Amino acid sequence: MSSHFESIGLRLPDAKALVDFVGKNWSRFQEELRGDDTRHLRWTDPSGASLAVHEQRGEVVCLTPFFDPPEGPSRWTVRSNAPREDEECVHCGGADVDVLVDGEMVTRSTVQWLQFMPYRKWLRSSREYSLTVVGFTEKLILYPDEAAFDRGPQLEGLGSLRLAVSSFLPFGMFEAAGLGVPGGVPAPVGVRRAARASISGRISKANRRENTQGTAFWHLRVDSLPGQLDVVAPLEALDGPPPAGAIALLDAWLVARPVDLP
Repeated sequence: MSSHFESIGLRLPDAKALVDFVGKNWSRFQEELRGDDTRHLRWTDPSGASLAVHEQRGEVVCLTPFFDPPEGPSRWTVRSNAPREDEECVHCGGADVDVLVDGEMVTRSTVQWLQFMPYRKWLRSSREYSLTVVGFTEKLILYPDEAAFDRGPQLEGLGSLRLAVSSFLPFGMFEAAGLGVPGGVPAPVGVRRAARASISGRISKANRRENTQGTAFWHLRVDSLPGQLDVVAPLEALDGPPPAGAIALLDAWLVARPVDLP
């Protein structure tokens, strides 16, 4: 699967292309949050394609893609107790969250924050809150119906494990904890790698969207174990619109943005 940027139709193959894109569109980036020596700006176009810029002392130091559905995002109710720092990038942190349905925990996951630094202190307190989560597709298999899902191949890395139609397996957390590693000693895993999951669920909505750069991508809304999840994928990930009742099975990188301001 192509880069996470291509999941929102941004063909940015290297650092130079990223720098060029930001430079050409700088006037469209709007400041959302500010710290003592940092600013957090974001570009979002009518398709929902979005890119956050983290600026420190006047220099762009990090970029994070996102997606804001024009019709409004899906939301999870979650609980967290502490921030999760990223050893390589202070702007790429996130949190380990309990995902709640009717007040009960149904699963856990690491999620990377779209804008981490302004929430760093906010995350130190135990709290429940509403979270917008977007899945950036890394692998995707589409099944026309439940019978095809039950008999068809599943994702590499799952071994003999077969997911149910509505499932959520936060394998990034397992890697970070060293599960499955001989001796149980984890290799260093940054938040970006930890915030990944295998997800299955029925597709309740599918839209082919085109950003202002003239490139199309897919937006799927998948009904999975934690609830609805907005998923984005490059145009070539699907041959065409999924049939009614289709089931998606995917690996995704999870980027989140709390509904409440810090």
